[in-house]
Amino acid sequence: QSRTRASFWPQKGYEAQMKSFLTRIQSGSPLEVTVRDGARATLGALRMLESARTQTPCAIDLEAILG
Repeated sequence: QSRTRASFWPQKGYEAQMKSFLTRIQSGSPLEVTVRDGARATLGALRMLESARTQTPCAIDLEAILG
């Protein structure tokens, strides 16, 4: 039985996100997700990895980092 690509990589909404992004860029509308949102997600993930590596809680003070 043959498997399709979709059966290995299910739709996770990336296509809809990309369409929304391009539509907003073309129309000049504000973006749903900002660079600040991306930076917050990245910094949060890095602190979680640090916490896992050191096996200690790590504070995530995004406002102090992002200003």
